[in-house]
Amino acid sequence: MAGGYIKLHRSLLDHWLWKRPLWAYAWVDLLLLANHKDDYYTAGGEVVYLPPGSVRRSVSNLAARWGMDRKTASKLLDLMESEHMLSQKRTKHWTTITIENYEKFQGCGQRGGQPSGQPDGHNQESKNPPDILSDNTKLLNKTPVLSSNISVPPKGKLHAPRKKTQKAKNAFHNFNERDNDLDAIIDELVRKGM
Repeated sequence: MAGGYIKLHRSLLDHWLWKRPLWAYAWVDLLLLANHKDDYYTAGGEVVYLPPGSVRRSVSNLAARWGMDRKTASKLLDLMESEHMLSQKRTKHWTTITIENYEKFQGCGQRGGQPSGQPDGHNQESKNPPDILSDNTKLLNKTPVLSSNISVPPKGKLHAPRKKTQKAKNAFHNFNERDNDLDAIIDELVRKGM
């Protein structure tokens, strides 16, 4: 799943989702997670078909990926569904999300049409998106993973040595010393004819 690419149109910058970086991150993450071809999985002894543009994950898993609680992630998915961006089928363990018009926007070699992230009939001119994160104001200011302020540490300075790493090195060193002692004991026993 790590290979390939998705199509994103620059007009996503004007979309109401983009006003909330965490929401925009969630949408792009769903586009990246969606399978690009037919897929099948087994559930309860049955083979289940997943069309292109589908994501099969738990809401808890998505919430963890997006840095929000499960309730907020669920409300965000419901909001996207009410805006006809996706559809959901929830079970006890999984949520199957299908991106609306996925093949139209992500189809191989297709050009033109409605840009990705803007389903047909969707009003991107919404002045105020619904505020489902009012009880999680700290999340509103959270820097998404898509930040362009990425700093790379100098080569060889990725992190300070950890105590556990040092303990592991010491234990390995002690093991090697004991191994040498064991060899000496075996040699002594062999010399004594035991």
